[in-house]
Amino acid sequence: MTVNCHGLGALMRREVCISSARRFHSKILAPLCPIFFRHSRFEAHFFRIGLPFRPCVPTLPRGWVIDETVALSRVLHDEGVDLIDTSSGGSLPAANIPLGPGYQVPFAERIRREVGIATGAVGLITAPTQADQIVRNGQADVVLLGRELLRNPFWPLHAATALGHITSWPPRVCDAC
Repeated sequence: MTVNCHGLGALMRREVCISSARRFHSKILAPLCPIFFRHSRFEAHFFRIGLPFRPCVPTLPRGWVIDETVALSRVLHDEGVDLIDTSSGGSLPAANIPLGPGYQVPFAERIRREVGIATGAVGLITAPTQADQIVRNGQADVVLLGRELLRNPFWPLHAATALGHITSWPPRVCDAC
């Protein structure tokens, strides 16, 4: 089932759309595996032209902000979603999102604190100690890696070694064998 929730606008309409998709999937997937839900904590188009969030700007759509993300996360938690993974969008080329190590971790931390649901932290998490501290400090329950795993598919093994865990490396693959 595919549900297109893009552009629905109001929190209630988005809740209805996402909730209906969640209920459908819970009938099929809930007995088999946990449900992770990923969404953007804001729509970055407000930032592409340098405007802070202003609900009274008549020429721009209202957008989606962190408070609505927290509210939606409550609905999803009540419906049985197991983990929320929140990014900051950035689907528009001109979006001006300030980048830095762990720049999206505060979103996961806020949702975890205010909703009481497990969260996954994302956003320029590249160092093993950084990932370890995010989980140990309670900012998120898990760290989810994207681009870093594309750059270094053995990152989890390097991280385990760097953090003092004994790991066994997979056997080398021989292309000529």
